Amino acid sequence: MEELERIVLEVLSDGNVRKLGELEVQTMRRFGNRIDETQYREALTELQARRLITVTGQDVRRSEPDFRELELEPHFEAYLSSEAAFGRLSLDREFTVWQRTARGGRAGTGTWSRPDFTIATIRRRKYDPVRHLDLIAFELKNLAGSTVVAVHEALAHTRFAHYAFLVCPRSVLNASVQSAIRDSCAQHGIGLLTFDLSVGKGERPLLKGFEIEVDPRRQSPEPELVDSYIDDRFDEQNRGRLLKLSGG
Repeated sequence: MEELERIVLEVLSDGNVRKLGELEVQTMRRFGNRIDETQYREALTELQARRLITVTGQDVRRSEPDFRELELEPHFEAYLSSEAAFGRLSLDREFTVWQRTARGGRAGTGTWSRPDFTIATIRRRKYDPVRHLDLIAFELKNLAGSTVVAVHEALAHTRFAHYAFLVCPRSVLNASVQSAIRDSCAQHGIGLLTFDLSVGKGERPLLKGFEIEVDPRRQSPEPELVDSYIDDRFDEQNRGRLLKLSGG
């Protein structure tokens, strides 16, 4: 069924409206086998429930649901604390803390001084006896907020972070905007972490398929600004843990 759903979405990925019969024929051609009618209807029903397609009479079109960024935060935080994220970001859980930094703490100074999440990790190279701190900032956007301006917002975080990521949903219907975001991230050394967004049970957002499309370049913020940011945005428990990890 998942394969059938994927093919239906591929057929509709150009954004054009198709009649139900036309969609079934094109789906069958790509599927390579005769489609079971029951499974096909179930696939359409499931895609409608997840707001990935809209059916009006005989017309079917691709759609993309959106949610407030606040609604996406707990789901992204769950990914950020997962083994998959730690592996992809090359983090050692024993030497890493993460903090929601969009709210709380002391107010940051300047424009765009509050990334949604920040990871602080103590790293040690194989042949280097000195440990060093890396701050990784994550700016989470919903579909409406995924613009080139958001790349510059993430770039502003490199005043105090060694790495900065823009995190946003993938879009099929706005491919040109997605391409511009990707190019801008690569140009400025900002990481781009994308995900598929749909609707799960209870009308809650469903975030799946996290993928780093652009790797960030390491920046060199002033150490005083790094310390100041941690003091301002991290809670007392995380500040204490970082001091202990760094031997301070």
